[in-house]
Amino acid sequence: MLKNNLRIGIFWEQFEWGGVDTHIKYLLESWINSDDRFTIYFNSENKGAIRLKNEMNAKDIIFKEHNSLFTSKGSFFSFLVNPIKYIISIFKYCKILKHEKLDVIICQNGGYPAAYGVLAAIAAAYKVKIPARILVIHHQARKPILFTSLFRGFVDKITSKVSSSIVCVSKATLESLKKSTFLLENENIHSVVIDNWVPTFKDKEKKNLFDKKDDEKLIGVLGRIEEYKGHRDLIYSFSKLPDKIKKTNKILIIGKGSDENTRELKTIIRKLNLENEVLLKGYVEDKIENIISSIDLLVMPTRSFEGFGYVIAEAMGIGTPVLASNVGAIKEFLSKEEGEIFEPGNINQLAECIIDFNNNNKKWIEKSKKAKIKIIEKFNPKKTVSEFRNHIYQKYLEGTK
Repeated sequence: MLKNNLRIGIFWEQFEWGGVDTHIKYLLESWINSDDRFTIYFNSENKGAIRLKNEMNAKDIIFKEHNSLFTSKGSFFSFLVNPIKYIISIFKYCKILKHEKLDVIICQNGGYPAAYGVLAAIAAAYKVKIPARILVIHHQARKPILFTSLFRGFVDKITSKVSSSIVCVSKATLESLKKSTFLLENENIHSVVIDNWVPTFKDKEKKNLFDKKDDEKLIGVLGRIEEYKGHRDLIYSFSKLPDKIKKTNKILIIGKGSDENTRELKTIIRKLNLENEVLLKGYVEDKIENIISSIDLLVMPTRSFEGFGYVIAEAMGIGTPVLASNVGAIKEFLSKEEGEIFEPGNINQLAECIIDFNNNNKKWIEKSKKAKIKIIEKFNPKKTVSEFRNHIYQKYLEGTK
C-alpha cells in the first residue's frame, strides 16, 4: 500500500551560501505535510548548510554531514581528475543512501553542472532504487569548456537518464538548460518550472539596524561580494550623483566575500573618496525581514544572470522599494509597475534611477505597495510548496510502479 508520509532526502553540496540556502529554508518552513520526514545530506565545507542547521533547530529534520571529493579549491588539474571523482562519488554515495529507505531524494544544484557531487548523488539514488529522484537547478547552465566537453556530455546523458524530473526555479534557468546542455534531449525526461516560494512577511514596525538618521536614505545591496554581482557598478554610479544627494544617501554593502574581492571594493571606495558614504557592513546576524526593512531601497546590480533573485522578491514581499538589473529571471516577477529595472553594467542609468528615487520618493513607495501584493499572489508559499510536493509525490507514485 502506498503511503502519503514520505521520507525525503535533500542532497546539497556547495561551499558558500546563497539562494539555495533560502530555497531550502523556506521549503522546510512552508512544507504542507507534517507527516513527511526530511534528512539533509551536506558536504563538510557547506557554510550555508551549517548556518541553516543552526537556524532551524528542528528535531524532526536530520542533518548528515559527509566529506565530498569535490572541494572549493579548483585548478586546471582538478578538471582532469573530475571524471574519476565523479565515478568514485557514485559508489561512495550508494553506500550512504543504500540503507536510508528514502522515498524521494531532492538534489539541489546551483548553476548546472556546478556541483558534480550532487550529480553523482542522483546517479547513486538511481542505482539504489530510490523511487523519486528530483534534480532542482537554481542558476544558469554553463556550456562546457572545450577540453571538458566529452565528460560533460557523458554527465548530461547520465543525469538525464537517472532523474525522475528536472525542476527549474525560473523560465530563464530552463532556457539556459536548453541552450547549453544535453539534459533535455532525452524525450523521457520531465522538465518543469516551479516558482520559488517567498514567505508572507507580517507588517510590523520597521527596524533601524543601521542607526539611520531622519534625513538619510539607506541604499542596500545584499549578497556575497563577487565580481558578477555588480557591487562596483553601484559604487561608481553613486560617485556620479549630485553632491546634494550624496550628502543624504548611504550605500550599505551587506554580505561577505573573498579577501581579494573585498580589498578591491575598499580600494575603489578609497579612490573615489566615498569612505563615509559607502559602508561595508559584512554579514549581518539578523532576520532578513529586519535587515531589508532597515533600508530605504534594495538594489541588485547583477551583471550577468540571476536564476531567480530571492533578495529582490523578499524586499518586494516586505514592501521595500527595489531596483534591479535586467538579467535572468528578474522580469518574470518584477516590472516597472512594482519597481525599477536598468540594463546591467549601465552606470549612468543606475545613477539616474537613484536620483529619481530621491526626487520622486512617493512614486517608489506606491510601486512597493503593488510589489507586495504581487509577491503575495504569485509566490504564495502554500500554493507553490503544494505544487512542488504534488510534483514529487507524483514522481514517487511513478517510481513505485
